[in-house]
Amino acid sequence: METAKRRGEEIRRDEKKEKKPSSHALAFSGTHLSVTQQQDASLAEAFPWVDRQAEYRKADAWMEANPTKRPKSQGKFTYNWICKIDPPTNGRRQTAAEARDEHTDKVIEDYKRNHGLTGSG
Repeated sequence: METAKRRGEEIRRDEKKEKKPSSHALAFSGTHLSVTQQQDASLAEAFPWVDRQAEYRKADAWMEANPTKRPKSQGKFTYNWICKIDPPTNGRRQTAAEARDEHTDKVIEDYKRNHGLTGSG
């Protein structure tokens, strides 16, 4: 009797896990990797030079090939995956750090211009 009761509780717990609805619409859903539209938008803003859909497919394939190394946090995994992609160099050789600095400077200037913060200060 006690064992049957425990089994019933386990089944109900499993059903709750399966029925748990996703609170976010997905921008990518692979075999092992899912990226919400909110995560995708954040990555798009931070890394505009990246073909995110292609990178999501590559990351999903990597997870398939490395089942013992699957990440605990898909959000951190995806961010770290995308971080490793160097921005374009505009035809000249530069380090990844220089390119990121150049991109950061451009983002800051755009922000200042869009918010009326240009000029001396």
